[in-house]
Amino acid sequence: MVAPLVIAGIVGAGLKIGGDICGGVNARNDARRQATILNNQAILEEQASAFDALQAEKQFESLLGEQKLSIAVSGSEVEGSVLDIFRKTISDKQQTMQNIIGEGKARANLLRNQARQIRKAGKRALLGGLIGAGGSAIQSYAQMKGGNSGFNT
Repeated sequence: MVAPLVIAGIVGAGLKIGGDICGGVNARNDARRQATILNNQAILEEQASAFDALQAEKQFESLLGEQKLSIAVSGSEVEGSVLDIFRKTISDKQQTMQNIIGEGKARANLLRNQARQIRKAGKRALLGGLIGAGGSAIQSYAQMKGGNSGFNT
């Protein structure tokens, strides 16, 4: 006959093992959810920077149009320093757009890297839970065997 303390020990060990495993699984699942959120934010960052680049392009095109209109109204010929002004405006537009998109990509990459690190931490938490459960099982077995709690050896 198995003593009630042995049954309680087995149930307690089972609960500890189950708790360790559940804790690891929950931590991994939480990490997956957080990583998904960060990846979605990365996508939004790229979309926002693309939109901002288009807005900047429109502003530069408007500026270039105003410059052309100003030259036309003044009756000046489009040459020399006037062309340099146009070239500078176009160059500034291209550089600004590249900067906006580049910064958006950098922010998106940072978010994606954070998502990868969180996923790795989740996997480590799951592994830790499994190792903890194995340790609990071994410890419980050793305690029951060591105390000779009614088991035959």
